[in-house]
Amino acid sequence: MCIRDSVLDEPTNDLDIETLELLEEMLSNFKGTVLLVSHDRKFMDNVVTSVMVFENDGNVEEYVGGYSDWVQHGGKLLDVDVTPETPNNKHKNKATPVATQAAKRSLSNKEKLALEKALALIETLETEQTTLETLISDPIFYASEIGKVEQTLKRTATIKIELSAAYAAWETLEQSR
Repeated sequence: MCIRDSVLDEPTNDLDIETLELLEEMLSNFKGTVLLVSHDRKFMDNVVTSVMVFENDGNVEEYVGGYSDWVQHGGKLLDVDVTPETPNNKHKNKATPVATQAAKRSLSNKEKLALEKALALIETLETEQTTLETLISDPIFYASEIGKVEQTLKRTATIKIELSAAYAAWETLEQSR
């Protein structure tokens, strides 16, 4: 069997150094086309011959070379803050770690309950997120009814925001200990 083209989504996740080097070698010797999605900039520099980037206007532009080549030609990543502004994270405590350690205290019953609820919510959202990501990663999913696909993708995006808020609430409660 001869594979000519391939799509790889975050192939370097959870790889040890030896396996990563083997993957880089195999991709460098690969004679077909590979569409690669990765946040591993060094990996991209080692294996890709061109980078496709979503520009500010939403159009995709192709640049010859790897990530570093794109940066050298003026490319830069946008600074995006995905943490929703909530009363809990609006005015973060600027205390030093030593001061924070000294100020540790026991949580009230109300705070303990809120902490338990936050942890339960995080667990529920992470489970749902994993389920949806598994569903979305199946190519058959995109052959489904367009409304179902859109609803699932919107829910996935909403979960990320809800998780961010739940983590912030959990962090705030943990810091108040």
